[in-house]
Amino acid sequence: VVAVGSEMFELFQMLRPDQQWENVSDCDGLSMEALVDRLEPGDRILVKGSKKIFWQNQFVAKLIAAIDASNHPRVL
Repeated sequence: VVAVGSEMFELFQMLRPDQQWENVSDCDGLSMEALVDRLEPGDRILVKGSKKIFWQNQFVAKLIAAIDASNHPRVL
């Protein structure tokens, strides 16, 4: 789980250590390249968040661009 925003910190702390990928205060604090590098075959990404945090910052478009740039295999 990658938790974004101060409101998600408590939830992040409840996760098992093997479920905790990263906790950042905002989307700008998240390295798309580092996230993509951690992906393994069969991984799925669910983006759940508010319009303000993810959609206005074009999070999904940036994530897809980082996946494409890495030549990481993906299925849409």
